[in-house]
Amino acid sequence: MSEQEQTWEDSPETPELETPPPAWPKVVGIISIVWGALGLLCGVLTRVGGPFGGRYLLEMGLKKEGLPLDETQIPPHLVLTPEAIGVAVFGAIVSGLLLFGGVSCVGRVAKARAIHIAYGFLAVLHLVVATVIGFQTQAMMKQWVIDNPDSLIAQQQQQAGAQTIGLVVGIVFTALLFVYPLFCIFWFGAGGKRPEVGKPEVL
Repeated sequence: MSEQEQTWEDSPETPELETPPPAWPKVVGIISIVWGALGLLCGVLTRVGGPFGGRYLLEMGLKKEGLPLDETQIPPHLVLTPEAIGVAVFGAIVSGLLLFGGVSCVGRVAKARAIHIAYGFLAVLHLVVATVIGFQTQAMMKQWVIDNPDSLIAQQQQQAGAQTIGLVVGIVFTALLFVYPLFCIFWFGAGGKRPEVGKPEVL
């Protein structure tokens, strides 16, 4: 090795190649922001707005038929119960946590990892509780259809196996909702991904 080459290698001004930061924190963060915002919007509309909207449509349908709205004609899934309100509030908190975690992840803030792990476990708990309440409501709805065969909604439910189709769709949709929380638990937890450095660490 010549003296000139040795001097160049030992020089403090020798440029160093920098590894570009990984792109995954921005990708995961954006997904979390979108998913969290959708969770807030859909949770409020489904759990709170759904019963009010359904009740209004039922009332309009009865008016068309020239029938009064009887409280006994309101099916269980259109009744805003304390359990439904509790699930909606819990879901809004979980979605808000994910939204905050997504913003932190895009900014490569270290706490985004802990936020996403917490979100993952809380979201799984929320989905389990919501699923149990959903099955209970479905059972109540089935009995309500039997007890109110003359109701417009009961007649609709009895046509073309509407209850069975609704149950299958609900199960598939709920299963899909578990995907992202489980991903967060394994990606940030077991995988040890840290948005501030983007390197996996085994816990």
